[in-house]
Amino acid sequence: MNGFLWLIRRELWEHRAFIYVPLVVGALMVVVSVLFSGEIIAALEHAHGKITALAEEERAAIFSALIGQFAVAIAIFMTFVVLLYLLDCLHAERVDRSILFWKSLPVSDAKTVLSKLAMAMVVAPLIVLASALFFGILEMIVLTIHFAAAGLGPWEYLWGPSRIFGTIAFLIYAVVVQALWHFPLFAWLLLVSAFAKRAVFLWAILPPVVVIWLERVIFDTHWFADQIGERVVGVFPLAFEIGSGGHQIVITDEETDIELTARLSELINPGPFLSSPALWIGLVIGALLIAAAIWVRRYRDESI
Repeated sequence: MNGFLWLIRRELWEHRAFIYVPLVVGALMVVVSVLFSGEIIAALEHAHGKITALAEEERAAIFSALIGQFAVAIAIFMTFVVLLYLLDCLHAERVDRSILFWKSLPVSDAKTVLSKLAMAMVVAPLIVLASALFFGILEMIVLTIHFAAAGLGPWEYLWGPSRIFGTIAFLIYAVVVQALWHFPLFAWLLLVSAFAKRAVFLWAILPPVVVIWLERVIFDTHWFADQIGERVVGVFPLAFEIGSGGHQIVITDEETDIELTARLSELINPGPFLSSPALWIGLVIGALLIAAAIWVRRYRDESI
């Protein structure tokens, strides 16, 4: 176990983007909030009457929305970091010949490949979660000043009603769902990184594109394209109560438009997700692809 954790630390040392990207994105969002303090305070003052009329349950939406916006923004940028990392991690060690050094150590190919998979499935989501909470709370502190300046009690409208544990539970559930659902995509990218000698990106996208084209030409269907699309974005209606859970608030007039969603924990819907055959089929396919990536790294020629 200690050896595996050491491999994870090695990946973090070599790929600092996992740390720097969420810090930069979160910090920029907080800085923008500070720079536009005047406009935010003016908007709060304009909507003063409608905000004070909100019930406590509705006020909780403010905290959920803050954490959610940081989580979404950081996750979008981290997605690109993870995809580039998976395509490069096993390929780069053959390009710079460092694989010869790593193979001289008493570390199995399975542990090496699984540590890189863990970076995408576990470490990156945890970094997104921790960053969203940290910068969300930091933004709450900034908003405390804004609310006080607008004559709105920060404890009454921000901190008091906030359901931090429900929000954390939702975020943890979301990152677990995303990791399990995207596992076969991560595994495919690792396999490509292990066997491609060059043009790794093309190797990752051309085989699926060719299969989609052949299916279209021969059978005039688009089943494989639909499966890929479902694997990329299809988890949301399957794992979340979209449109039925939570409490939505809309405050609208000529100059103010606020739309928030509270009770994120009520959007959690694991039943259909865990009972979906697509989930388990994807996990089996992902496991086979990971086994193939381990085999390729173990037996292929290290030269490029």
